Amino acid sequence: MIGYLSKKIPIVWAVGNERLEFLINYSTVLPKASAKNIVSVGATNSDDNSSAIFSSMGPTDDGRIKPEIVAPGCRGNGLLGQGITSTITDRFIDIYNNLDYSQEVSDGVDDYDFAYDTMCGTSMSAPHVSGTIALMLEQWNKSGYDEDPLPSTIKALLLDSTTDLNRTGNGDQVIDGPDYVNGYGLLNAKGAVDRIINGTFLEANISDISDVDVYAINISAQSSLKVTLAWDDVPGANLINDLDLKLLSPSGQTFYPWTLDPNTPAREAWRNESDHLNNVEQVYVNGNSL
Repeated sequence: MIGYLSKKIPIVWAVGNERLEFLINYSTVLPKASAKNIVSVGATNSDDNSSAIFSSMGPTDDGRIKPEIVAPGCRGNGLLGQGITSTITDRFIDIYNNLDYSQEVSDGVDDYDFAYDTMCGTSMSAPHVSGTIALMLEQWNKSGYDEDPLPSTIKALLLDSTTDLNRTGNGDQVIDGPDYVNGYGLLNAKGAVDRIINGTFLEANISDISDVDVYAINISAQSSLKVTLAWDDVPGANLINDLDLKLLSPSGQTFYPWTLDPNTPAREAWRNESDHLNNVEQVYVNGNSL
């Protein structure tokens, strides 16, 4: 039992539904969802992949990207979802507040007085990610790996396989990269599992401040490359181990990870400097830009 309890396991946490309750957008992520090493999940509407109006948004107080990933937690037409009215919600709350648990135990009668209901929230989107991680761990075992994956490995595979929701900016501009609304994008369960099947990942250690790991990757001018680095940082209010991910082209051009400005959270991500805030870094390169 001690050995089991000491295993490192991925932790998934819903970022909360505070955006609507407090009538503000940015910096509404719940405190526990801001932890560095967990997978923090926001909510989308399943019918059009738009951000659910209740889903909490980053940045954290120290400027990190949260949520890191989003998954369906509602469907269109607002907070309560299509076909769900405030009357039904009030009825649900009334039933919940008036349950007689002693009677339920004694007579076996269903005092809930309803069969199925529809609910919206980041607590509905987080299970999508948890279920995907279960499938990833199943595939990991099927692939014959001797050791369990590090939580940071699972996190990197999840965020590397997301679908960028291309948040629309002013006018018709399409904004690439992560943002404080959707993190690195929409959950792609098949993509995450396929990365384990294809073995397109690497677990490694950097033990000294002067260590540098170098890897050579060949890509064609017609392809693109996305590289995601994630590590489990030690406890602390800010980033303790500051790893930097950079890609260098044969011509000497440096490609930096996506970064955001917490002071202007609506601004698009850019790629012109190292990231000194997050313990997830992602570099994206178009082959024709080499």
